[in-house]
Amino acid sequence: IFSCWPGPVTFVFPARPETPRWLTGRFDSLAVRVTNHPLVIELCEAYGKPLVSTSANLTGQPPCRTTAEVHAQFGDSFPVVDGATGGRQNPSEIRDALTGKLFRQG
Repeated sequence: IFSCWPGPVTFVFPARPETPRWLTGRFDSLAVRVTNHPLVIELCEAYGKPLVSTSANLTGQPPCRTTAEVHAQFGDSFPVVDGATGGRQNPSEIRDALTGKLFRQG
């Protein structure tokens, strides 16, 4: 795990029973990523805490990569911090933290 962080790899950990549902949703697990994206690092440092987020897309839709794509999926009033995606073409890789099983290729 630590050899992949910070970077574009998300690891899925078993959630503890006391983990709030607003973090896990309908799952009994928690997906965690430590980013190397400069703007996200700056946001976390300014806020003083980690950010909690979902993917930037509606279920079944492709991930948004631009402000225009966000507004097309979520509406023009949806707030966006405009910035570069860091040059990545694919969403982050997702792996099981305990087994290393690949859930999504990055």
